[in-house]
Amino acid sequence: LAVLNFNHDARLTTVTASVISQNTAIAKTSTGTGTAQGAGVLNDSLLRLRAVRVAGNTGKVIGPAGVAQGGGIWNGTDISGPPVRLALDHAAVVRNTLLGGPHITRHGGGLFTERLVTLRHTTIAGNRPDQCFGCRRPAATPRNRQARFPSTRRHAE
Repeated sequence: LAVLNFNHDARLTTVTASVISQNTAIAKTSTGTGTAQGAGVLNDSLLRLRAVRVAGNTGKVIGPAGVAQGGGIWNGTDISGPPVRLALDHAAVVRNTLLGGPHITRHGGGLFTERLVTLRHTTIAGNRPDQCFGCRRPAATPRNRQARFPSTRRHAE
């Protein structure tokens, strides 16, 4: 896990001009349910990624059942939140992957989110099996002209 952000006394953490890549999160079980979340970044607090590239991370579940979420970034309430907020500014979430057998649910190859994400000049592309789970397609505005993620499923507030 490259970045794990959670804090019971939430304060904004900012990561600037960085690369988070080639990380692997593996959950393996022979009898139970496996869960792999946030192979590159797991956010459960207040996080801003500015000029950050999240690329080539892999989440994998091996077992009879399970879930793999957020190959690049997982954003939600799990350990300490709320509040939970994620802002991506001039960032790229690319070529991240979720792997698992036929009984493994895989969502958010690039980004899995349970909360609203703020995007500014951000690219989410080339992730497998999808770009973003829980995201809204961004509006074409001058502030976010470059934000795109072709495959979306739903938005969770």
